[in-house]
Amino acid sequence: MSTDGASRGADSVVANVQAVVNELAMLKTSYANLQSNYRKAKERNDVLEGENTRLQRELDVTRQTLQVTAAKIENSAQSARAAAASKPYMEIKEELNDVLHQRTVERLEHDSAIDALSTQLREGEAQPGDGKAAFGCRHCNVFPHRSCTAQCSSGQAPKTRHFQRRDHAGC
Repeated sequence: MSTDGASRGADSVVANVQAVVNELAMLKTSYANLQSNYRKAKERNDVLEGENTRLQRELDVTRQTLQVTAAKIENSAQSARAAAASKPYMEIKEELNDVLHQRTVERLEHDSAIDALSTQLREGEAQPGDGKAAFGCRHCNVFPHRSCTAQCSSGQAPKTRHFQRRDHAGC
């Protein structure tokens, strides 16, 4: 039995050694796979870190641009509110609009008076040698004016309006 027991003991040791060798080979393969996966994960991590850094820079630039734009919008809104709320600005703007309107009306009235005088002269209403008639008032020789609507001092209505003058208060 001793040979038999020794051979079984040797077979058992050989089987154990073979099991350990097989397990070692399996561990080496597993280790090689782990190293390969680690390298791939590390490479992917490096790529992702680079992408993260690039995206962080883009975010910072976008954030700065947004802050600058928001500040500009706020400043322009404040300026617009200040200008609109400014009484002198509004008063000056209204006064300017009034003056421009008045000038337009005066220009149109002037053009109308010039046209009327030109028509009178062309039609020959004026008597030769009578300079007063050419100006529309046969009695006082005053130029036409937009604000004069009263009758002439003689009681006759003038053909055109007169300029206002101190010495022509009756017209």
